[in-house]
Amino acid sequence: MVPDPPFAAPRPVIVFIHGGGWHSGAPGDYRFIGRTFARQGYVVVLVGYRKVPEGAWPHMLEDSARAVAWVRDHVADYGGDPARVFLMGHSAGAYNAAMLTLERQWLGREGVPEGFVKGTIGLSGPYDFYPFTSDSACAAFGHVADPALTQPIRYVRGDAPPMLLLTGDADTTVKPRNSRALAMALSNAGLPTEPLVLAGVDHAGTVMKLAHPFLRDRRVIDPILAFLAARGAPPSAPVQAQA
Repeated sequence: MVPDPPFAAPRPVIVFIHGGGWHSGAPGDYRFIGRTFARQGYVVVLVGYRKVPEGAWPHMLEDSARAVAWVRDHVADYGGDPARVFLMGHSAGAYNAAMLTLERQWLGREGVPEGFVKGTIGLSGPYDFYPFTSDSACAAFGHVADPALTQPIRYVRGDAPPMLLLTGDADTTVKPRNSRALAMALSNAGLPTEPLVLAGVDHAGTVMKLAHPFLRDRRVIDPILAFLAARGAPPSAPVQAQA
């Protein structure tokens, strides 16, 4: 989605990767994300990926990387600035975004240069979840001979793009320890990262608070806008959104 009317200058870009346990969900389910951030002057790209069984690891990552490569090549045609591209994901989508951010091979295979992604926002993401205890994780990753290869926390590096990790203390689907563990590992590697654990917020709450009816609770959108602004991608005056 793009701002309407379009801006004269290219606008920062958010690539949003949806959740759904790697087995469900579609980009169209999250048009509210596009509308919310387009109103703030961002170009938002909602991307999909194959689901299990066809999309089992590593195919969901390959698809997400191809989507970022498409953004590199085409987002300028939609008024986006390819020099200011950020990833955002919820749940399984936050996993995909984190892996693309931390493990160089996925974007590298698509010819996306190091540093193309300026930052990543993870909402209620699983980053350190082996042994696999859920049916969805077993279906997506259970076939991998070395399960450690599937874990974002394995690929922590101090020169990674900055990350904002939000979760809720009432999340029983993806426990908040995932965000805490990744934030601590990043900080120990030299990339200071503080997880935001929101009181009374469950697994869906971190993404639903970005829907227009719930924006009065600013605990999710305000940290995201501040994170983007601190990295050269401030919001603009509120405008209408155009698909």
